[in-house]
Amino acid sequence: VAFEALGQVRLTEADYVRRLGAIAESQQGGLLSRLDEATTERLRSTVEELGLSLDSFRHFKPWFAAQTLSGFMSVESQLSAALGVDRQIYRGAVRRRLLAYGLESDDAHDAVFNRMPEAASVQFLQMVLDPDFPSGESLVDAWVVGDEAVIADYVRQLQAQYPLWYERVLKQRNEAWMAPLQVMLSGERRFTVVAGAAHFFGPHSVPALLKQRGFTLNRVPLAATPATD
Repeated sequence: VAFEALGQVRLTEADYVRRLGAIAESQQGGLLSRLDEATTERLRSTVEELGLSLDSFRHFKPWFAAQTLSGFMSVESQLSAALGVDRQIYRGAVRRRLLAYGLESDDAHDAVFNRMPEAASVQFLQMVLDPDFPSGESLVDAWVVGDEAVIADYVRQLQAQYPLWYERVLKQRNEAWMAPLQVMLSGERRFTVVAGAAHFFGPHSVPALLKQRGFTLNRVPLAATPATD
């Protein structure tokens, strides 16, 4: 089974955030000096709505502020990262003694954040604070019922409205995953690849990039769910 990065699924969500926090060193001048007036006001409003203190965020880098707010928003929406599909599949793979691989190393996964250009970092925060941008809750609801149009539209909006973040978190990583995926696909073993739904839609998606490299992709229909009492 291939995951985005093993550290992401081996750690609890709390430990993962703590690890990110350890690389999110405080920055001279503070967070607010890097934001325009509109973003600052949205940050103030969001922090107050969540019952948090703005002082707690003052020395965060924008991407870590965004990551932290996302976590609190998930709690507000009653979403639990501990129940994430990737973690569930990883635990199942461990129980069945299946080999687990990472499409990127833990260091490479962390570098998406800790080596992020500041403009992309600010865009990430702006996206999280954007009340009109699709929320995590709406995306989870769409995924549960298999509404691919919602996910595809989310990727289109991300590319159009927050192109630096799209480039950083989707396009660049999908392209980097091609090398390990091509090795996996050239062997005799069969792999299950587990990644966020957004990686499978759009012009720079994993399926699109594989097709560009000459692979033929066939959609496998989901097996019918057995009836239960």
